[in-house]
Parts: sequence; C-alpha cells; structure tokens
Amino acid sequence: MNTTSLTLLETRWQGDGAVSVLIMHAKQRGNPGEACHETKYTHKYNTVSIMNTMKDIDKLLSEAETGKHSKVLDRITDEAKPFWLGCEERVIAGRQLKPYVVSRLLKEHFNIKISESAVRNHFINLLDNNGK
Repeated sequence: MNTTSLTLLETRWQGDGAVSVLIMHAKQRGNPGEACHETKYTHKYNTVSIMNTMKDIDKLLSEAETGKHSKVLDRITDEAKPFWLGCEERVIAGRQLKPYVVSRLLKEHFNIKISESAVRNHFINLLDNNGK
C-alpha cells in the first residue's frame, strides 16, 4: 500500500509581499524513510490580487446582509419594469401567475429572455421572502 504524507515545516512572510511555504513530502511503501523530499512554494501577493480579494469580500458581506441578488432582476429593462413589478405585486397578493406565460410575454413584448424555471424560482423566492 502506498501512502503519501505532507508535513508543513515552515511558513514565512517575506518583505516583498510573498509567502514562502516549506513542505516535506514522504511517499511510503512500508519503509517510513523512503522517498522523502522537501518542496518550497513561494506565492507573491500583489496589490491587484489583494484588491480583487477585497472586492470579493465586500460583495460577500453585502450578500450576507441583504440576501442573494437575483440575476433575473438584472435582465428586466426599464421598459419592462412596470409589467414585472405588476407580476411581483400579484404574486405577493397570492394570485397565481403562470411562469411560462410571463416568460413568453417578456420575450414577445420586451425581447427579454428569461426561462420559465427562472421566473418560477424568482416567484417562489419572492413568496418566501415576504413570509407567504
């Protein structure tokens, strides 16, 4: 039986923003001392990667506060907003809308392609968020 063990020997922050990690790899085939070697990995963080990480963190924190933002809402144009808001109001009021019809009307009248399942999921989430 072959096993591989990894042992973290050292982690060191360097002055230029790099991280150095020393790992010992040991492949063992019954003999614990067989085929050991050390590998040193160095990863340099630059300002751009740190800024991208910060943007991701800000986005995650925002989502944690407000909930996930629906991609469906991003597709609704200003022209289609009155229709869409009317659909949402009716769903919240407890009226049953047919998602395939809403999807078809958006495509035919506003040239907006949103799948039937995306409309259905949005309406279900809308009801869940409004305690219905």
